[in-house]
Amino acid sequence: MKGYSENSYSRRNPFGWLTIPEVKYHACQRHHVYLSDADIYIHALNKRITLSIFFQSPIFLKKINRHNNKLKFRTFERSQLEQLCYLESDQFILNRKIIYSTEQDVLPIQGHLFDTSLMGFERVLIQQLLASSLGIPISDDSLRYGHNFGITVKINDDIFQLFEKCTTKQRYQRQLLSLPNNITSRLRLPLESNNNLDIPTISLFPIYHLPKDACFVIRQSEIEKLLTGETKFIGSQTPTPRITTPLSRLFWLSCKYNQTISSLINQPYKLLPIFEQWAKESGIADKFSGDTLKQALARGAPAKK
Repeated sequence: MKGYSENSYSRRNPFGWLTIPEVKYHACQRHHVYLSDADIYIHALNKRITLSIFFQSPIFLKKINRHNNKLKFRTFERSQLEQLCYLESDQFILNRKIIYSTEQDVLPIQGHLFDTSLMGFERVLIQQLLASSLGIPISDDSLRYGHNFGITVKINDDIFQLFEKCTTKQRYQRQLLSLPNNITSRLRLPLESNNNLDIPTISLFPIYHLPKDACFVIRQSEIEKLLTGETKFIGSQTPTPRITTPLSRLFWLSCKYNQTISSLINQPYKLLPIFEQWAKESGIADKFSGDTLKQALARGAPAKK
């Protein structure tokens, strides 16, 4: 199996990566760039930046086989106990015996920081975070019927699936907790009479949801893309003039003490059509940007105590 050096991914250092709340604070306080959670998730889903995942607990990786640059799958025809332990719980319920086709070798280097590939269920998790940040209700069906084949990460040009190490009995007990009671009661008696549950052998099992002590983070190189404007949509050719802090302060005060718009000061995208209408009435033909308006208000607002 191809070797991977420690340089393929990095451990955290003071300048290596930041959590998403840290990125927003850093961008606003040091660079006067206002970013929302939604901005970051949208850029990630559109592959303008790459999100990474930081793991505190040990995880293990197996390389996923590919054909014509597409991930390969295979059927998993095993005993009911093995299917319960290996398949994602909803796939087990729906009798979908499909898993990623992986190499047998386990990646010899254990690390803590890996880049997302967006080819696995991590994409759905980011979509869920985006919906939550926008206040959009999250449907259980999007998770339950989302064909969850596992979490994937990228190292160089290779895609890997995440695994955990535990005994069959430990995995069995955890998987039962994710099943409805009517299915659990039907399975428990025949499966617990299986002698394989008492075998203390440690095995590898796929991870289908991020561990509680893992989180999405952003590497320094990707943060620079957010701060330098490399993530702007194609077509945003005209650079936005830089607004100085004193002008931003005056702009914020003007909005704050204008009775017509003061209630919308924290909703810049609702302010935009009002400014456009005023511009039209004044004979100004310039086009305004909601992002510029949002950044100017954020920069001009007094610091929170």
